[in-house]
Amino acid sequence: MSERRTVFLCMGSACHQLGGYRLLPVLERLIEQHGVKDLLEVKGAFCLETCQQGRSMKFADRVFTGLDEPTLPFALDAGESEAILLARQTEADVLLMDERRRRAAARALGLSVGGVLGELLHAKQDGLIPDLKPELKRLRVEAGLHLDSEIEQFILSQADE
Repeated sequence: MSERRTVFLCMGSACHQLGGYRLLPVLERLIEQHGVKDLLEVKGAFCLETCQQGRSMKFADRVFTGLDEPTLPFALDAGESEAILLARQTEADVLLMDERRRRAAARALGLSVGGVLGELLHAKQDGLIPDLKPELKRLRVEAGLHLDSEIEQFILSQADE
């Protein structure tokens, strides 16, 4: 099992006056909803020294500022958090993300999410790649992708392979 990581929510006087304390139940609810209670815990921090940017939290050495309930980033790990934040900042049409919990977290934040297999299928259907099977093999070998055999067969059948 992975080591439990901590999200620090600023409880300094400025964040408190801005209603930062109201984010605690929101964070706890998101953690519970996405089934990551054994991976994440929330703790109060005295001050994150970001008072000018609004309510704040810190996760994995990154400080998130200007938080409100609808735009609260939900970080499962630093890389996924960065991807979600970048997709929101750039107003991406689709965020490419494969793991189920992370996809659910991104969708909860209003993002459209696609997966590698679906995008490869679209590429094959649009004539951008000739065959899907060699691409799946490359993903297994080069990226270490684990692919359920039933899902692989389904995707290949959708690609007429």
